[in-house]
Amino acid sequence: MFVGPGVMLSARAKHQSTPGKVFLLEPGDIHDGEAPTEDGFTYRMLYLDPQWLKRELSAVFDETAEPLVR
Repeated sequence: MFVGPGVMLSARAKHQSTPGKVFLLEPGDIHDGEAPTEDGFTYRMLYLDPQWLKRELSAVFDETAEPLVR
């Protein structure tokens, strides 16, 4: 969240967020958002390529027993 509180709705759950927090969604996760106050909210979006993310996380956590990204 960048400015104002927000509520994110996905098929799995309802999430509340406030400025300064990060909200992550899996690729293809259908979602919607709404402002719980009349002031609304704004946010910034960053798209990470799933293959890039898998490669980078694997490099950082290559010694873990369980895979972090499947």
